[in-house]
Amino acid sequence: MESLFKEGGHAEGGAFFTALFLSAWIATAQQTANYTDPFKKADADLTCAYKQTLTRFAPQNQEILRRAERAWITFSDKYKAVLNALRRQNLLTDDAVNTATLAEVDARTNHLTVFFLNPQVPTAQKNIYQNTDQRLGNIYTECMRRLSSGDQHLLKEAERAWITYRDTDSVSVMVAQNKQTVQLAAACHLTDIRVAQLTSLVNAMGTAPNTPLPVQEPQKVATPTTDDLKAVSQFQDDAKGMLKVLLAEKEEPFFKNGDALKNVPSLPSDMEDRLSKLDSMCAELSHKSYSQQILQPSLNEYAAVKLLAGWRNFIQQLKNGSVEAAGTILHTALSLKPKDVTPDYLPLWQSVQNWEDVYAKNAPKFKDHIQKAKSFADLGKISDATKEYQAAYDIIENSSIPAQVRKLREQSLGL
Repeated sequence: MESLFKEGGHAEGGAFFTALFLSAWIATAQQTANYTDPFKKADADLTCAYKQTLTRFAPQNQEILRRAERAWITFSDKYKAVLNALRRQNLLTDDAVNTATLAEVDARTNHLTVFFLNPQVPTAQKNIYQNTDQRLGNIYTECMRRLSSGDQHLLKEAERAWITYRDTDSVSVMVAQNKQTVQLAAACHLTDIRVAQLTSLVNAMGTAPNTPLPVQEPQKVATPTTDDLKAVSQFQDDAKGMLKVLLAEKEEPFFKNGDALKNVPSLPSDMEDRLSKLDSMCAELSHKSYSQQILQPSLNEYAAVKLLAGWRNFIQQLKNGSVEAAGTILHTALSLKPKDVTPDYLPLWQSVQNWEDVYAKNAPKFKDHIQKAKSFADLGKISDATKEYQAAYDIIENSSIPAQVRKLREQSLGL
């Protein structure tokens, strides 16, 4: 693991998981006190936990964990930027920044240990996660209110990175544990940690003049309206109609197992408009506070529509060269698979699962060829670089590669 943690605590807060993990954080802090450089100790512990976790994934799925770890590193950097900005304003001391940074490293180590390396893993229900997420929204809003415009930008960047980290970690947990309740527990854990971090920042900045912290009112239990129920029924009917047409086309390339990403098929063109409308309906319905209740009868249709929308985005990202983003989209779409899939819809899931397997085998090869091509190009070895780019293009017909090859050929001709 890269040693990124030289600057930059744990703050009390978080109702669901904080108590569970607080003792582990304290124990780690006590252990690191016996080392000359606690950052090196924390870095070594994280590297060890990460390597052990990697072995729990099948080779074709290891990239999923790597993606989550890279997302965490990105978030850590942006979180440190916020901490350092507050330090420069004398709102945080050097010790406070270092303690906060060290706690985040320890938290990542603990997260890997609890959700990937322990035989017994925590579980949670959706309502618990929703409550935790609401607390995060409240404390984030309060933190933003107390920051200058420049610092607000830093916090926004950190929060976007954290959301990416939470989502990619969620995919990795689902792949490893294959239980939505464990996936929700992992999201709760990360959210509780983030709530604690932002709470500590609010406390460090002090109470803003004449702007007391918002008082949280008890959540009101919302009930579906007649219009909501009609909307769900309409969605289900429309989705069934579209899916019936697609599933009737057994000869469509979408349903034929392939072995190369360059042969990934698009959905039939006449489906695009219907799919876009249904995906928009999914988004609107899923934002209801009682979405789980009203969507339950149409869960198979909802998941199938999200799967197909994810497939469309997957192809687009491949063509754009965002290979890792494409993989994340596909993994996320597959993670929505209902426990009891209607037999009629099973071919959809089997087809996309096949292509995910193809992606897992070929995406690392594509990236290896691209890296070699860039290395050869930097050394002026135009012929070797061109061959590597061509090898990458044979795997994924990425639209940027022909331009790279053309540029290299122009360089070789002195143009």
